[in-house]
Amino acid sequence: MTLKIKAFTPYALASTAFYDWCGKAAKSNKTAGVIGHFLAVDPHATEWSSMGLTSPVEEGSPVHDLDGTARLLMYQFNERILPGAVRDEILVLRAAELAEREGGKLNRKQYAILKEDVETELLPKAFIRRSLVPVLVYPGHLLICTTSGSKCDKILAHLMRLTDTRKVEFPVDVYDTIGTTGSLIGRIARAGVEYLGDDDEICFQAGTSMVIKGSDKRTIRIKDRSVISEDIAPLLKDGDYMVTELGVTLEVLDEPIAEFTLASNMVFKGIKLSGVTSAGVTDDDTHATGWLLAKTFLTMVNDTLKAMNEGAEDGEEL
Repeated sequence: MTLKIKAFTPYALASTAFYDWCGKAAKSNKTAGVIGHFLAVDPHATEWSSMGLTSPVEEGSPVHDLDGTARLLMYQFNERILPGAVRDEILVLRAAELAEREGGKLNRKQYAILKEDVETELLPKAFIRRSLVPVLVYPGHLLICTTSGSKCDKILAHLMRLTDTRKVEFPVDVYDTIGTTGSLIGRIARAGVEYLGDDDEICFQAGTSMVIKGSDKRTIRIKDRSVISEDIAPLLKDGDYMVTELGVTLEVLDEPIAEFTLASNMVFKGIKLSGVTSAGVTDDDTHATGWLLAKTFLTMVNDTLKAMNEGAEDGEEL
């Protein structure tokens, strides 16, 4: 399996209980038997979707240990897809037949009911689209590698059922970033580059993409242009616009680590690694790639949290 991760949503773990549970699950046949009930299967004939765990490595456990750096899980989402053209072809015929029997054109409610009936009838014939969502588990963090809030919620609920919260403590908190991350990326956007720490060891540099939202709800998307240019910079100074997304480059000790887009809701996306040692890692080496990504992503999260905390300590309004 080729492991490619370009986005993640981080969560805070209040204890190491879940990380420890994953370590036991990777080794214990007893725990593996429990996980067996939560593996991915195709949706039943009456279901539109299903989800569950699958092994991130060939012929391996659903929980894979990345040499103590993190534990890797892989979620598989199975969604039945019904081509609109197929549905509409039958829907038009059924609507015409029903209209003829009723002696008049169908109203909106009748058409909606008929559409639902046709979709239910065609459900078993719909093809299944599969997508994978990796999950990286650390002692204090949980990274769900998707930007979809609904998928994150489904995975968290599934993990709680899997571990049985009565036996395994699983207190997960979404980072409280209301205003905080927005202040961080706004600060970086206005300064162009933001150094943090006593020795300037961490540096976030503004890139060439940004999304800002005005007090009038107007959204402006900027791409392939310097966000500190003369025509854009004034928008960030008058206080009428708030930065909701910013493309940034992260450097640690003057070494580039990654380029990514950081959103005000603490979602990391469009990740491109740079300056990261990848010797010996091939595209199909899931273990080595997973270890490399786990190490780098943890650095990104910790440095971002450090930047947010230092901004608060400096008295910046968050």
